[in-house]
Amino acid sequence: MIEWLGIEQLFELSTADKIFGLFTPLMIFIAFAIATLVLPGRWVPGYAVDKATGEPRRYRLNGLLVFIVAVLVWGFELIPGLERDWFYRTSLYAVAGGTGFAVIFTALAVYTQPKTENTNPITDFYLGRVQEIRFFNDRLDLKMTFYVVGGTMLGINAMSGAAWHYEQFSPTNEVNLGVFVYAAIFTFYVFDYHVFERVQLYTFDLIHEKMGLKMFWGDIVIYGWLFIVPLYGMAAYPDPGFSTAWTYVWIIGASALFLVGWSISRGANMQKYTFKRWPERKFLGIIEPRYIQAGDR
Repeated sequence: MIEWLGIEQLFELSTADKIFGLFTPLMIFIAFAIATLVLPGRWVPGYAVDKATGEPRRYRLNGLLVFIVAVLVWGFELIPGLERDWFYRTSLYAVAGGTGFAVIFTALAVYTQPKTENTNPITDFYLGRVQEIRFFNDRLDLKMTFYVVGGTMLGINAMSGAAWHYEQFSPTNEVNLGVFVYAAIFTFYVFDYHVFERVQLYTFDLIHEKMGLKMFWGDIVIYGWLFIVPLYGMAAYPDPGFSTAWTYVWIIGASALFLVGWSISRGANMQKYTFKRWPERKFLGIIEPRYIQAGDR
């Protein structure tokens, strides 16, 4: 089964690499947290309201800069021993280790907070009890840091898989262009995410979600490592041998399909963001906004 899936290479690690792989998500989070704190950022108000002050909660944003620095560090192999294909090769162990650490830190984040609703401990563990966890005078907001870590690692993990694929098949001229398109699509997706980082402050997650396993595990492990599960096996296969014409049909078609979906999702996000910030504006300058009132929101 493992060979059929094309993922046997993900098990071929030394004991030291396996251990290092297990701790990779934790070390990555620490590195990103430090980068978030030391790199310059801008303070902006969000949509969520700070219950203590009644004012919009303020966030310090520098996700795009953190993303660029991380990609450069990875791409130029500036950390000794951290090769470009490292994240791909240790994927399974990183998922296992990240899941374990997510469970531990979720328990600390949830059960150190008082209960505020009539829910059971299991529900609290998954959904959380508090909406925000912040450190260092609000300079480190865990939700936004999770998104930066998860998004950046999604792109780097995708590119790492492409790097491994290139090393395996470039000597025999059997490189599959589809692997690079796949990696490019996800890298573009997260780059766009960081460009429009402020828009995320107006999404459901930032406004309503609480800090439980859904956030700790979902934003780091699922977003950062498991979004590219198909690449785990796809990277192990060479060019399928299609004709040049059919190759371009598949490559261009897949890219075009992605761009259509991206334009719809980005357009919807921007439409909601614009309405929440400037509800009086007309869409395209001519269409009056229409909405359904939902309580006091």
